[in-house]
Formats: sequence, structure tokens, C-alpha cells
Amino acid sequence: MKGFWKAVKFTAAAAGVALFIVVSPVSTKNVQAAAVQGIDVSKYQGTINWQAVAASGVKFAMVRIGNTKYGLDSNFAANVAGATAAGIRVGAYVYSYAMNETQAAADAQLAVQAMANLPVSFPVAIDLEDPSQANLSTAQQQAIVNTFCSTIYAAGYQPMVYSYRNWFQTKLGATMWDHWVADYNSSCGFQPAAMWQYSSSGSVSGIASNVDVDYLLKDYFTSIPANGLSTQNGATYYYVNYRKQFGLQTIGGLNFFFDTTGAMVKDKTVTDTAGNITRYCKDGHVVTITVAMQQQAAQAKAAYDKAVAVQAQAEADAKTAEATSQSLAAQYSQAKAAADQLVQQAAQAALAAQQVPTQDNLTVAATLQQQAETAQKQVVTLQQQATTAAADAANKETVAKTRAAETANYKAVNDAAQAAIVIPQ
Repeated sequence: MKGFWKAVKFTAAAAGVALFIVVSPVSTKNVQAAAVQGIDVSKYQGTINWQAVAASGVKFAMVRIGNTKYGLDSNFAANVAGATAAGIRVGAYVYSYAMNETQAAADAQLAVQAMANLPVSFPVAIDLEDPSQANLSTAQQQAIVNTFCSTIYAAGYQPMVYSYRNWFQTKLGATMWDHWVADYNSSCGFQPAAMWQYSSSGSVSGIASNVDVDYLLKDYFTSIPANGLSTQNGATYYYVNYRKQFGLQTIGGLNFFFDTTGAMVKDKTVTDTAGNITRYCKDGHVVTITVAMQQQAAQAKAAYDKAVAVQAQAEADAKTAEATSQSLAAQYSQAKAAADQLVQQAAQAALAAQQVPTQDNLTVAATLQQQAETAQKQVVTLQQQATTAAADAANKETVAKTRAAETANYKAVNDAAQAAIVIPQ
């Protein structure tokens, strides 16, 4: 990055911080920010001893990626890896020559591709300050910045725009994105600023040449976590390798949906034109109730209702058959007792007629004999009917039990199908 004001050097001891040089004494507001020191580097700093840089108190580094005009910075990947290994949080920037939105998008895509497999854990900035861009209108510059930052944002990184104070004030103006302001004075003269580059001639252990030095004015250490869920300003975000994730994500075996801002969608129910229902529960996990599931539940209920009716009919039939069986069994028992009595009476009458063969005795004996034979035939018939009725009752009882078991199965299927279409909280 280029400097536009001469830096005033003083020792870190005077500022009470771990850097070897900063600018002239800072304002009271920025004394607190001075506790979080950073640098921004490119290939022009040569090979950097990042462990020494970390030991000097540097907490973050903004590393140049390159641009589509001249290609990647030859030290970009090595600087990211070295700084990360030393425990320094790493952001990145593109010194852009973009003159329009198309070129800005190309620079952003180059950055996203270059960072894809690297632990870039701080903001990613477009550096807008090249003399070739000085005559662009504010609207043109804003369009360049918005295109670059939107592409970076869509890739899950925290976008940022860098320039010097006068450029912000007279050319670009404030943007919707975080500002990284170069202002080599006692305080940062453009607000709002998230990062302040306060000198281009810093001296830091581990770097042979002068280096740009910065103060952090916004807590990216907290707002850009490495991995997992992060709640910020009441919204929940999901990060993987310091990158905010969007869309449907699987976490702990459950699905969650993150909107275009990266915020988890919660406590919302949406029904599409086909009738599919998507529930974003209060805890954020997503439940989808498809039309097919709803149809399956309706079919399961219809089958269960039918099974209940069939079971009820089978139980009624079994109850009727049992009553018939018991009635015939009682009739058989009564008929057999009566027949047995007639047989006994007929035997006694036959004996009396044999002993005293009068016409009356012979008539009585014959009549009783005929009644006994008729009664015995009725007993045989009732016995057969009772036996058949008992078998029928037993069969219908078995059928009723079978229907009950089938109904239980249909109920289990129906319970599961109905549970599947319950819209949870």
C-alpha cells in the first residue's frame, strides 16, 4: 500500500505497546485500540520471520493477494501460512486497478480462488487508491467497491475497503462495508473506521524493511470465529475455516438454513406452491414435510381407520358366535337331560307293561319309547349344532385376534406417518 503523508516515528515504549515504531501520540480514544497491533505486508517485505513478528506483539496481518493486472503476489501463500503458524490472525487485500464492475468482480474472484485452501481469518479488503482511478466518479468507485465486496461476502469472508483518508473524503465517500483507513496522523480522521493504518514506515522484528502498521478498531477476533456457530447481535452464524456459511448446512446430524446474510433462519414456516411445508424450528433445525409425506399420512390414516372398522366387525361377529355357541350348548345340555329322563321313563314303562301287559301299560310304554327316541335324535342334532357353533365361535375369536394384531400394525404405521407431518416448534 502506498503512503501519502510522511510518518512521524517514535518508539513503542512511548506508546506503551509491543511494536518498535508507531506514529505520533494517538488520541485517547485510539490508545485503547493501540493494544491490538497489526501490519500489512506484500512481497516487498521479502522473507518474513513470522515468529519474531508475533513475539513483537503483532496480533494480525493483512497480506497482499495480488490482482488480475499483475497476478498473484509471489509471497501470498507463504505469508498466510507463516503468520498463521505464528498465531497471528491473517486477513488479505487486493490492490485493485479495476476501472469498472467487471474488472472488480474479476479481482474478487481471483482473491476467492487464491484464498480457498488457506486459513484467511480476518477481513478481505479491496485497496482503492491507484492514480488511474482518481478521475472515476463516486458512483463508479462505489460500484467497484460494492461488486468486489459482494463477491467476497458471498464467499463467506468479511469484506473491507481500504484507502487513505483524503480519498475517502473527496472521492469514494463512506460505504456500506467496513473501512480500513490510512491516515498518518495522531488519530484516524475518517469515520467509521474498523482498521487504521497509522504509518507506512513501521519497524517490526522479523521484517528487514519498513512495513505498514495498523491499529484494530473493531473486534474481528470475536466476530470471525474459526469454526462452529457464533451468535452476534441476536443472530446465529456458522463458520467453517473462518468463512461464514450460507444455505442449507448439516450440523450434528441436523439440517439448518442460513440466509443470504449468513444468519440462521428460525421459527418460520413456509409452504410452497406444491404444498410442501418447510419448518425452521425455534432452535433453527429444519424439518421438511413433503406432499408425498402428507399423502402417505392420509393413506396410513385411511388404512388404520379401515382396520379399526374391520376389527370392530370381527369382534362383533366373534361375540355373536360365542353367544350362539353358548345358547346351543345350553340347549344341548337341557335336551340331553330331558332325553335321558324319557329314556329312563320308557324303560320303567316297558318293565311295567311286561309285568302287567294291560292295554294302558302297553300304550304308555310305546308312547314313552317313541318320545325317548325322538328326544335322543334331537339331542344328536343339538350336539352337532353346538359343536359346529363352538368351532365357529373359536374361529371367529381367532379372526378377531388376527384383526386386532393387524390393527396394531396399521396403528404403528399411522402413528409414525402422523408424527412425520407434525409441524414442530
